[in-house]
Amino acid sequence: MTRRTRSRLTRFTRREVAPVVQAAFPMAGPLVKINGAITFYLENKEKVEEYLKDQERLWEALRKEHPKSDDPLTKRLREAKAHAALRRS
Repeated sequence: MTRRTRSRLTRFTRREVAPVVQAAFPMAGPLVKINGAITFYLENKEKVEEYLKDQERLWEALRKEHPKSDDPLTKRLREAKAHAALRRS
């Protein structure tokens, strides 16, 4: 499950309805898919939450194993990403 999916689930757990989620995430697809994802989540909430916790633990371990690099190319890529994000907002 991606962070984007996690964000969609968070919106649902805040009691936002499928059309609101669709407006916030147009790439999520038609309402039938969003409602299907919500249904799956409700029917498997414990498993989904455990999966998400496992993913966070894995990402944290990866971050510790591979800290941010300070080499010039990585720095330029981060700056370009930040600049692009500013232009989108």
